[in-house]
Amino acid sequence: KDASHTRFEHSLGVAHLSRKMVEHFQRLQEKRARRRSGPGLLDDPASVSGIFSAFDSPEAQIDSRDVTCVSLGGLVHDLGHGPFSHMFEDFVNSVRVEQGLPKFCHEDMSARILKHLLTKHGIEMDKYMETTPEEAEQDLAFVLKLIEGLSPNDPMPVQCGRHPSKRFLFEIVANKRNGIDVDKLDYFQRDSSTAIGKTDVQVDRIIEASAVCTLAETEAQGQGHTAVCYEQKLGPALFALFAERMDLHDRLYQHHVVNVVERMITDAFRAAMDVPIVRGSPIPSLAPWEETQASTQASTQGDYTLYGATSDLEAYVNLGDWVFNFIQGSFDPRLAEAQEIIKRIESRNLYAQCGNPLMRRPKNASKAEIKEKILQEWARLGQGNSQGASQDQETSQGQETSQANDNVIVIERTLNYGKDPVDGTAGFPLRRVIFFNPKDLARGAFYVREEQISELRLPRAWEKVEVWVYVKDPSTIKVVSDAWENVKRELKSRDRNTVTEENMTQNSPARPGLTSPLASTRRVSCASANSYLGSSSAASSSGRRRSRPPLFSQGMDPIEEADSQGAESRD
Repeated sequence: KDASHTRFEHSLGVAHLSRKMVEHFQRLQEKRARRRSGPGLLDDPASVSGIFSAFDSPEAQIDSRDVTCVSLGGLVHDLGHGPFSHMFEDFVNSVRVEQGLPKFCHEDMSARILKHLLTKHGIEMDKYMETTPEEAEQDLAFVLKLIEGLSPNDPMPVQCGRHPSKRFLFEIVANKRNGIDVDKLDYFQRDSSTAIGKTDVQVDRIIEASAVCTLAETEAQGQGHTAVCYEQKLGPALFALFAERMDLHDRLYQHHVVNVVERMITDAFRAAMDVPIVRGSPIPSLAPWEETQASTQASTQGDYTLYGATSDLEAYVNLGDWVFNFIQGSFDPRLAEAQEIIKRIESRNLYAQCGNPLMRRPKNASKAEIKEKILQEWARLGQGNSQGASQDQETSQGQETSQANDNVIVIERTLNYGKDPVDGTAGFPLRRVIFFNPKDLARGAFYVREEQISELRLPRAWEKVEVWVYVKDPSTIKVVSDAWENVKRELKSRDRNTVTEENMTQNSPARPGLTSPLASTRRVSCASANSYLGSSSAASSSGRRRSRPPLFSQGMDPIEEADSQGAESRD
């Protein structure tokens, strides 16, 4: 309950949970090895060569190097964040998009900073890890890849020096399969406890109920592909994890006041973008393509602007939240505009909200289109009000309209239960989570579908996009609010027409479930709809417990297996 949500303490928390999870897997391996070598085999002999086969192999055994590297990956995974974390990343990328440059990524910067720190301070990983120099290079590559994460479709990186059966280690710090990793486990409970006063995240239970399963060769792109899986009973806890994510975005990360303050800080940073603020190296140390941006990079003697600091590691690591106060207290006249914005933030004179938000943006309307419609409607209303006005008034109104593009701000507030790390779509959050039943290991590992979840637990939609409109100049609230109300009516009408057309052309249910990486037409029965998140009874109407075929098994494509056995049941 006394958790802090500073970036530093979060990094310590992720390092702790990373070690806790990898040591949990290490204990599982030791426990299974003892039971295999004892007087009796495991409870289910089929499991020896089935769901846990790759995890049990000698090549997959976790050693002290693995434990240290995974813990280090958790500790340094956020080194690359700048001032105000994700907001600074958005600021930098807003500039890069305008200049046609590649996007800035804090994970990539974390890797660069780690290598920079090792070189600068003469830290030799082989001596620290008690390994050979070659093994130390592999360990460093392993840590850097842990920070980045490994997509299920990516090949196993050979430079990391790990056997493919250790692929599951890449799903601990940054899980690119389903998004469940110790990074989220830490900041979900940390932010909830600090800002809201409670948390539903069951960290210890989630870790203790996790295991490592063997996937089919076709999905693994090679034999021995392993992934983190969870006991079937953990379904409600994992669903609650994603629900808490949505709640945090709704009540904290994307609160409408947070959104507008972040936009104002971004505007202040952009207004201060040409002023050197931080000291760095005389010659930029990163990204040759940045050297063409000299006006926003450095002046003399290695002084860098906020944006330019991303081109030099020394400058970047010197950045901090202090830049806000530096701009506020500077005597440099070039920072006057930025100082005015900060003054407005300090005095709570925020950008003014125009009317009520549009609670559901139509799918076929972009933010740019909505802003353009507001500007057009503003101009139309202004022309209507200017009939009979003097020429000076018309000139003034024309100047006001020409400045409208900068004055009007459209912010989209996107709320969902998490996006699929593989295809980037929002939907049923458990559709790529792998489950197993410890009492029925012969069944193998499986997915759970949306239609198998009690409808009492499901939301009406997995994602919604709200549209909020603000103006910088409070004197324009009335006319922009009127324009926004007219645009909203048009958008709502368009949305109703779109929904009607979809209903006429589709014979599918109103809430089709995007539920599993498997094709929706496959006849795959993964878990009992009665027993999973709804009723506690797992019995069929005939009183027999229905078993289903595994979606993953050694050497068999999960889709082919589902086709051949999906309609069958076993006694």
